[in-house]
Amino acid sequence: MKLHMLGVIFHGCADKVHLFPVVPNIAGNANLICEGILRAVEIKLAITGMLPRLHVQLDNASDNKNRTVLAFFAWMEAVGWGKEVTISMMATGHTHEDIDALFMRIVERWKQLGH
Repeated sequence: MKLHMLGVIFHGCADKVHLFPVVPNIAGNANLICEGILRAVEIKLAITGMLPRLHVQLDNASDNKNRTVLAFFAWMEAVGWGKEVTISMMATGHTHEDIDALFMRIVERWKQLGH
């Protein structure tokens, strides 16, 4: 079975990388983006108790810039999971070199293992 991976990175933390397998029949849309961020934040909250400032960097895809994603981050502030949430989008055509490099290493290793 083919799997997709959703990755979330918390910069400046020892346990910064969170990878979540996604089966192919799950749509890669705003709901999936919010679910991945929610799971990563829940892990971080279990360790720290609160995220005083959350800066989110998303790529410029339409899945990331819509009411669902904005409402999700507003909800995070409303329930007290962060005092401040900042969202930024990269310019069209630019990439997230850290997460892209991580996924490239995963794919290379997966291929070495014969998958």
